Amino acid sequence: MTELKVHSIFPSFNGEVCHAGQGSSAIFVRLAGCNLAAAGHPCLWCDTPDAQTDWHSLSLPIGEVLNTVLDLGERIRNVTITGGEPLAQDGTLVLVKSLLAVDKHVSIETNGTLSIEPYAFRCKDLHFVMDYKPPSAGEAVFDSFLEENLSYLGEDDFVKIVVLTDQDLFSLSEMLMKARVNTKAKIAVGVPFNNPVLAKAIVDEVIQWRLDVTLNFQLHKIITPTIEGAVQGAYN
Repeated sequence: MTELKVHSIFPSFNGEVCHAGQGSSAIFVRLAGCNLAAAGHPCLWCDTPDAQTDWHSLSLPIGEVLNTVLDLGERIRNVTITGGEPLAQDGTLVLVKSLLAVDKHVSIETNGTLSIEPYAFRCKDLHFVMDYKPPSAGEAVFDSFLEENLSYLGEDDFVKIVVLTDQDLFSLSEMLMKARVNTKAKIAVGVPFNNPVLAKAIVDEVIQWRLDVTLNFQLHKIITPTIEGAVQGAYN
């Protein structure tokens, strides 16, 4: 029986860009383990470091994960699969197909360093939010980005670029141009909520270059930094 390393399953809302829109309710399945951390190159800006390994996880049959999602989200259609890195586990694809079979809308948040080709069967209810990690995430992380993934993304998917330092801002226009040429997906630029000077510089850069992007604010961190911990319930 296929199992998944699960960090937590909980109801919340999508604090960042996704096909359903920021602020949309969803059941979150946070899987444990990350390929970057396993290789000794964890993202320096990871906001869930305890999910980088499976130390704080449970091994659960996929059927149990599915049933938990259904119990928590009887009236919620959106499911967001995050991590860690969801694509690092083979069972994620099985879970996705199981969720689609019961008419859920599935969004996968991925770091962009593992191939999404196995998910290329695509359907109207499966979407990706794929990171394009900036230089400040670490040189090894930045260099691990798989550009070929861009070609698998559709018009309702997102490529998410987070700008956290002046170095990232300097690289922004080049990263945006590379992404725009190679994908049909929408492109979102993450704006730090706790650095108004850098946030304004990002906005000025986008306006100056007339870039076709969406600004991405982490609503969950603006409202309350502890909201996720407050609503985790099924597995934690």
